[in-house]
Amino acid sequence: MRVARLVHRWLVALLLPSGVRKRHGDDLRVTFEQALEDAHRRGEVSRLLWREAKDLLAARIGSMLHDHPGREASGRGTPRHRAGVSGTLRDDLTHALRSLRRAPGPVAFIVAIMAIAIGASTTIFSTARHTILDPLPYDDADRMVGLYRTVGDFGRLGPDAETFERWTAMPDVFDRAVASGNEQRTLTGRGDAVVWNMVLIGADYFDFLNVRPAVGRLFTEEEVARGDRVLLLGWEEWRTRFGGDSGIVGETVTLDGEPWTVIGVGPRDAPPPMSLVRGADAWAPLDRESVSTGVAVLAEGMKSERANERLAELVEAEHAANLLDARFGGIVERPGSLATQRLRSSLFTLGAAVALLLLIACMNVGSLLINRADRRRHETAVRVALGVGRGRLVRLHLLESVLLALLASAAGLGLAYWGTDLIRRLRPGGLDTLSRVTVDGPVLLFAVALSVGTGLLFGVMPALTAVSRRAVDALRSGMRSREDRAAVRARWGLVVAEVALSFALLVASGLLIRTVADLRAVDQGFRPEQLVAARLDLPEWRYSEDELPEIWRRVERELERLPSVRESALASGIPTRTGVYFGDLRVDGIPVGLEDEGPTLLFGSGVSAEYFEVLDQRIVEGRGFTPEEVRDEAKVYVLSETTARDLWPAGGAVGGRLGYGDEEPGIVVGVVADVNPSPEGDARTMRQMYTPARAVWDEGFLVFRVEGSVTDMLPEARRALRVVDENILVELLSLEDLLLDQIGSQRLTMHLLNVLATMALFLTTIGLFGVVAQVTGRRTREIGIRIALGAPRAGVAGLVLRSGLAATAAGIVAGSVLAWGAGRWIRAQVPGVEEADPATWIAAGLVLAMACLAATLLPAHRASRTDPVKAIASE
Repeated sequence: MRVARLVHRWLVALLLPSGVRKRHGDDLRVTFEQALEDAHRRGEVSRLLWREAKDLLAARIGSMLHDHPGREASGRGTPRHRAGVSGTLRDDLTHALRSLRRAPGPVAFIVAIMAIAIGASTTIFSTARHTILDPLPYDDADRMVGLYRTVGDFGRLGPDAETFERWTAMPDVFDRAVASGNEQRTLTGRGDAVVWNMVLIGADYFDFLNVRPAVGRLFTEEEVARGDRVLLLGWEEWRTRFGGDSGIVGETVTLDGEPWTVIGVGPRDAPPPMSLVRGADAWAPLDRESVSTGVAVLAEGMKSERANERLAELVEAEHAANLLDARFGGIVERPGSLATQRLRSSLFTLGAAVALLLLIACMNVGSLLINRADRRRHETAVRVALGVGRGRLVRLHLLESVLLALLASAAGLGLAYWGTDLIRRLRPGGLDTLSRVTVDGPVLLFAVALSVGTGLLFGVMPALTAVSRRAVDALRSGMRSREDRAAVRARWGLVVAEVALSFALLVASGLLIRTVADLRAVDQGFRPEQLVAARLDLPEWRYSEDELPEIWRRVERELERLPSVRESALASGIPTRTGVYFGDLRVDGIPVGLEDEGPTLLFGSGVSAEYFEVLDQRIVEGRGFTPEEVRDEAKVYVLSETTARDLWPAGGAVGGRLGYGDEEPGIVVGVVADVNPSPEGDARTMRQMYTPARAVWDEGFLVFRVEGSVTDMLPEARRALRVVDENILVELLSLEDLLLDQIGSQRLTMHLLNVLATMALFLTTIGLFGVVAQVTGRRTREIGIRIALGAPRAGVAGLVLRSGLAATAAGIVAGSVLAWGAGRWIRAQVPGVEEADPATWIAAGLVLAMACLAATLLPAHRASRTDPVKAIASE
């Protein structure tokens, strides 16, 4: 809303005379504030601003058209002089509007190009501002940090309550601190059962963030100490599930079969600082055993690097005093650094691409405005010859540029609001930080200023050239002036620059396409096609531990009754969503460490006997689990190839004894192919270990392979699972889609970059077509003479084609340097990119050359069909 107010003040200052602003400014502001509040609730802020811009512009034009010549005016000058100035401005504005109305096609195209450039750049850079540069909407957000326990250099764990209190008891390092926790509970009785993400907080949590609840009250110290079942609804959950009804305060909701009293609604814009991946569905009281997150504000002048040094000293002392497990280290990080790092590379890459597109758009607009001025050079020279003042002619061009800029700015603002709203609704990866993306005022003003400046520069400079005495004299004598040739060179220069920038974008887009294709071709270690995983969350308050195996068997039987299900298996985890085994290893009784420092991490799951067969995961050595081993949950292991090779470098893993943490040693009965959960992931993620499991507690997966369409059978599977218990929470996942999600940031960047590159290619093609057509049109007499002297028409067409292709070749050569830099940039941001891929470079060059060839074909064809008699007579 702050940006909307800023834009409205700017429109009022630009379009209304000072006298009107003094008399009616307060009334206009009050009226707009009332309308803005209503529009904000309905999500129609951009439509309100568009309506205000049209009304203010209409009022301005109306006052200039209908002012009485004898009207008194305040300030310097006589009434007659004021009337004369008003009349001149009125006439100029009327002429400018009439001129724009006579060319609706070019005007609409110019406005569309500028609006798209403003909207796209504002959307991308506003997103970067809110997610990377300024991700938290709190006071002292620049000094806010999270505290983690580290596991070597691979993992992050939140501190427990005792560790958090010891670490934050350094007043010279931390100004203040607050702890929180997370848990999930199942909401029932309000439609379909759903899992809520509960953020557990103390009574001082919102005071730490300096925010207040939107409705109701906060927890009291007594409620937190007693662990009362009271909660605050999350803002989004309150607005969507409960319709924004304030009457929900005082009512109860059922979580895990227990009643909880709603005492309020959390703040609208208060994300948990260290839980940016998902916001709070509800806030509940915190107990010491649930502490898992720590946030602190650094003391004045304290840098995070120095804070990490002090924390490392404290951790070392705690290791020596046995206050902290020697497997753990400590680190201080900015909130959201882990959650937003996958956005960072995509946004930086897209930001660079949008900046290039903005430059291409400005050049294209400049070329179109130069072409528009060139078409009117005869009219301008005639007006000068008839005695019209050169200053007034320049002012006419200036007014046209201002009107174009106003129209484009208004349209661009609407596109920017639409784009940020789309970002908020899509929220790739479920990142809650994207829900706070709004149009950023400084970013919008910069984009508008650049576009307006382009319009003014390329709108006024040709006008100054056209009204020069040399241009008028040249027109009278039928000769081209030096300024004409300079204008042509300037347009060719703009085209070459557009081709260069477009080539860089096409190469960048092609490199990402190739990278994504290579990542999708990586051997995953199993066959994900036609494979579905049903993630089930059983209502644990309804079943005892002894009942769980039977419930899982019933669920599996219901699934196997479906005609499209071929085979199924049980697992506590699946590829991309595995469990973690954490501890010290003993191989044949000898301690072994796989990390440079700290304990070893192995990934894997408890699985049933059919698991490897269902996934089509190749058994390299030995065997899988037997039904008896699964039934008895025997102490046996199946290892991945990487794990077996790392632990038994000389071979012989099958039959070896493996001890893990405090567990009794078990026998390795088989080795299976590595499952690569993420094509770009750390190689250590392929250190996997599987154990037999007959049940997976209250939450786990049923994996089944289907025949036919996966999408078509999902509703049937969901209904079959609900037959067992309607309170079972079911999430059906396609394994193929899950693997695609692992390269989601690359795919998202690729798709958006393809759109930007296509737009750049289109603008470049239009720009080249415009230049070739304009230059060819100015050479009509020359072409007519050539044909009259016997030049073949094919040769005339070739002359035009060569000029266009020469500009294209020059642009590709110049763009090669940019493309190389763009490739190196993308490689630094997106893993797996190879900037020197010849096939991509050749393909980008061919696509651009074909587009530019198509742009020159029509002017060349027209030139070859020129009638020499008419061409010579026209001059």
